[in-house]
Amino acid sequence: MPKIIQDKFTRMRISDQRRYQLRREAKGLCRLCGSPAVKGKREGSTKGYCEAHYARQLAYGQKPLAVTPALEDLI
Repeated sequence: MPKIIQDKFTRMRISDQRRYQLRREAKGLCRLCGSPAVKGKREGSTKGYCEAHYARQLAYGQKPLAVTPALEDLI
C-alpha cells in the first residue's frame, strides 16, 4: 500500500486532482505539465502555468484561471 502524503493539503476537503494541482503550484511548477511556472508580480507567487500554457490561454482570449491565493492563507 502506498504511503499517505502528510502535508498542509492532506486534511483539506478538496478533490484529489485539486490537491495534486496545489502541490505542484507550491513547488513552483505548471499545474498542467510540471514545467517551471511563470513568476507572478508578488514575491513568491506564480501564475500557476508555464509560459506555453499561459500564452495559449491568452491567445484564445480566455482569462487564465484564478491564481491561488498565497498558500499560507489556505491553512
